[in-house]
Amino acid sequence: MKNIALILGLILLIGIVAFMLLRTSAENVTVPADDTLIDDVVVDTDEIEIPTELEEGEVAPALPVTELGMSAGGRPIMVHTFGTGRNDILIVGGMHGAYAPNTTEVAERLIALAESDPQFVPAGVTLHVVPTLNPDGAALGTTPAGRFNANGVDLNRNFDCEWQAEGIWQSQAVSGGSEPFSEPEAAALRSYVAAIEPVAAVVYYSAAGGVYSSNCRNGVSAETKTLTDVYAQASDYAPFAEFDFYAITGDAVNWMAKEGVAAISVLMTDYTSPEWEKNRAGLAAVLELYAE
Repeated sequence: MKNIALILGLILLIGIVAFMLLRTSAENVTVPADDTLIDDVVVDTDEIEIPTELEEGEVAPALPVTELGMSAGGRPIMVHTFGTGRNDILIVGGMHGAYAPNTTEVAERLIALAESDPQFVPAGVTLHVVPTLNPDGAALGTTPAGRFNANGVDLNRNFDCEWQAEGIWQSQAVSGGSEPFSEPEAAALRSYVAAIEPVAAVVYYSAAGGVYSSNCRNGVSAETKTLTDVYAQASDYAPFAEFDFYAITGDAVNWMAKEGVAAISVLMTDYTSPEWEKNRAGLAAVLELYAE
């Protein structure tokens, strides 16, 4: 009997040891998440780079294309980003949709150049390009209706600098919206400016041929004057202290000036030609101005 009890005890001990070994092995097996399985093939998660918190002074990689917001008509407004420098420069085209298609074309050519030549954006600079702020107007064609968004608002009368519900375009009255930033396009740009805090901004319009400084009736800042002169000299456009052909209310670059951003309006000579070589030279000079 004593030998039988000894044998049973030994068997029990062996069973316990075997159980413990199996349990330890099971705990060391990594079960992949559902999204790492493709056709029953397990993806090696060790090869996936997981973002970590940035060290002090380190700059996160820029996202090349993101959604700025949605238009009044439900169309996406996109922004293309290049570089990772601390000096953010904002470029905006298509404020007036298809009525001034060359303003979108020059922004799209800039995007293509930055994509094909990464050296175009120098160290120290992050370039943000919104090719079409008004996709509703772009969809409406080149008639005067293409200047406005789906709510019939002139976006360049909807910003918070001397805003009025009824603005002027040349000699006709246009809607400035129900209040400053009532339009989702203007509100999206406001949020983006607040997020990136650009050191400079260039907004394209048509058609008068020139580079115009911004101010919100408080004078042109020294930074804006420098920006105006640099762009004008490189592009061979004439520089102007302000746009004074007729009264402007709710203007985008004047609002940026109110927010402390050096901002200029570049008005091309007509409504069709992007005058690419002139504007490429002007943009290159601005990027160099803020390079490090």
